[in-house]
Amino acid sequence: MKKGKGKGHRLSLGATLAVTAALISFLLAVAFIIAGAIWHTGSAARERGTLGDALAHELARTLTARDLEEGGTALRERLTDIRDGSGAYRVYICAPDREANTVVADSETGSVEAGFDISLFTVEDILDGKEVAPRTYGGNAKVVCPAPIADEDTVLYAVVEFDMSGAVRAATVWGATASVVAAVLSILLAGLYWLLVKKSVITPIKRISDAAADYSEGGNRQAFAKLRFAGSAELTGLANSFRMMLAEIEVNNMEQQELAVQEQKNAGDMALASGLNAAARPKELPAGRDYPFRLGGMVNENGRALTGCFYDYFVSEGDKLCFTLGETSGEGLSQALFAVIGETTLKSHLRSGMPLEEAVSAANRQLYEMSGGSIYLSVAAGVLDGTTGRMKIVNAGQCLPLLMRFTEGRYDRTGALPQVPLGQNENVSYTALELELRQGDRIFLHTEGIEDIEDRTGRPFREELRKSLNELNARTADPAGQLRLISDAGGVYAGYSGDIRPYALMSVEYCRRDKMEAHCVVTADSAGASEYISFLRNQMNANEVPKKPAAETLVVADELMSLCRANASGEGRFMAECAVRDGLAVLRIRGRMGGVDPLGGQGPLAGQADFVRRSCERVLFEHGEDADTVTAVRRIV
Repeated sequence: MKKGKGKGHRLSLGATLAVTAALISFLLAVAFIIAGAIWHTGSAARERGTLGDALAHELARTLTARDLEEGGTALRERLTDIRDGSGAYRVYICAPDREANTVVADSETGSVEAGFDISLFTVEDILDGKEVAPRTYGGNAKVVCPAPIADEDTVLYAVVEFDMSGAVRAATVWGATASVVAAVLSILLAGLYWLLVKKSVITPIKRISDAAADYSEGGNRQAFAKLRFAGSAELTGLANSFRMMLAEIEVNNMEQQELAVQEQKNAGDMALASGLNAAARPKELPAGRDYPFRLGGMVNENGRALTGCFYDYFVSEGDKLCFTLGETSGEGLSQALFAVIGETTLKSHLRSGMPLEEAVSAANRQLYEMSGGSIYLSVAAGVLDGTTGRMKIVNAGQCLPLLMRFTEGRYDRTGALPQVPLGQNENVSYTALELELRQGDRIFLHTEGIEDIEDRTGRPFREELRKSLNELNARTADPAGQLRLISDAGGVYAGYSGDIRPYALMSVEYCRRDKMEAHCVVTADSAGASEYISFLRNQMNANEVPKKPAAETLVVADELMSLCRANASGEGRFMAECAVRDGLAVLRIRGRMGGVDPLGGQGPLAGQADFVRRSCERVLFEHGEDADTVTAVRRIV
C-alpha cells in the first residue's frame, strides 16, 4: 500500500517541466544580480582609484620642502581644497616608518588618526619610497604616492582617501531594484516557457498517450494517423512511428500464428523422418557365427533429424557381405524420404542376386523415373566374398574409398573413381573396381560431410582424415571404435560442431585367417596373453606342426609376450602375427614399447630374454615412429 501511495506522488511531465523552467529562471536572475553588484562596486572603486591616483601624484609632484617649513596652515588649506574639489574623504602628508605613521599635514582640522596602515602595503617598498598600487579595504579606498623631497632618513607620501560607503549603498539599492526586475522577468519568462512547452510538447504527448491507451483497450491504430502537430515534425514522426510499429506487431502476430502452424507440421515431418531414419538403419548381424569380416557404420546427424545420409549392409548366401553408403543432394523431408527410397531400391536389386554393376544400374534407372534428375543419390556400394576375399566396389558420385593393406599399415585412396550419382542420368552403365583382400585389410567409406569440416582458418579436414586413420590407435581399434575415433577427431578439428554437416562413415575389415600367415590384436595384460597363446595354438594346429615343437614354440611365445608386456606403453595393445612356412615359425609382436628392446638382456628379466634368444634362430628389434616391433624366428621342423 505504501508503495502504491508513493507512486501517486510522482510529478507528471508537465509539472516537471514547469518546475525546471522556474528553477532555471531563478538561477539566471540570481546570477545576474550577483554579477551586476560585483561589477557596480568594482566600477566605483576603479573610478575612485583613478582619481585618487591622479591627485596623489599631483600633490606629491608639487610638494616642496618650503611648504613643509612654512608651517601647517597653508599646506592644510591646500590639502582641504584638494579634498573638497575632488570629493575625497581625506588628504594628507605622511611619513611612515616601521613603528608608526606620522602625519605631517592633514586636510582635517580636528583630531584624526595617524597615517595609513603600513601593513596594508609592502613594508619594504614603502620604506624605500617606491610607488605602490591603490588599496581598497572596508569602506575606504586609499591611494599613496611618494614625494620627491624625501631625504636619507625620512620618506614622505601623499595620501588620498575616499569614502566607499556611498558606492556600497548605491550598489545595494541597484541590487534590490535589479532583484525585483529579475523576479518579474523570471515569472514572465517561466510562464511563456510553460505555455510554449505545453503547446508543443505536453499536449501532443498526451494525445499520443491517449491514442496508445485507446489502442490497448481494443481501439484502431488509425487513431495515430490523425495526429498532426504544427511546427513539430519530430512528434508527428513519433506518432507515425507508433502507427507503423503497431502495424508491424499485427503482421508479426500473423506470422507467429503461421509459424506455429508450420512448426506443428515440421514436428510431424521430423517425427516421420526420425522414424524413417531409424527404420533404415541396418540390423546387427546374427550372433553365434564367426563371420570372416568385421564392420561398423555410423551417421553423425549433428542435431538434424532430416538428414539424407545413410549406410546399410546385409549378408547374402555364401558369406557374401553387401554394403552401401551414401547421401542425397540437399537437406529436407523430400531428401530424407528419397534417401530411404533409394537405399531400399538398391538393397532390393542387390538381394536379387544380379551382379553388383547391374544392380546399381537398375537402381539408377528406377530412381531416375521417380525424380527426373531433380534429386539424386551419391552412393558407394560393394560386395565382399568372405570365402575368397574378393571385393567389388561401385562409386556412384561418392568420395574415394580408402584402403589399408595390413602388411603396409597405411590408408591410401583406391582407384574407385566417382561415376554419375544414382537418379541423375538415366542412361549410365556402371563399372566396378575389383580388389583382393587378405586378413587385416580394411576399407573405409565416407560421405563429403566429414571431408568438408573446416578449422578456424578455413582448412578442410580432407587431408587430416587420412592422418587420423593412419594413427596407431585408429588402425588397431575395431571398426566401430575406429569410426568413433575419426568422428571425434573431426569434432576436435572444427573446435565447434554448429557448422558440421551430417555425414556417414563405414569401415569393413576382412578377417579370414590364412593358415600360412595370420594376426590378431590383443591387450597388454594377462587376458591378452591368453588370447595370444590361443591364437598361436590354432595356427600350429592349422599348419599341422608336430606337438613337441608346437608346445616348445608356445612356451617361447609366452615368454616373448611377457617381455613385451613389461615394456608396454600408450594404450597397451599389441598386433601379434604368426607366419608358418619352410619349417620356420615367424612370431612378430608390434606395439608401443617406449623404444626399448625388451630382449636387451639386462635387469630382472634378463634370464627370460636370454632363454628366448637361445630358443630362436634369430631375434630382431625395430623402433618405429608410432610403434616398436619384435620379431622372433624359430625352427619347428
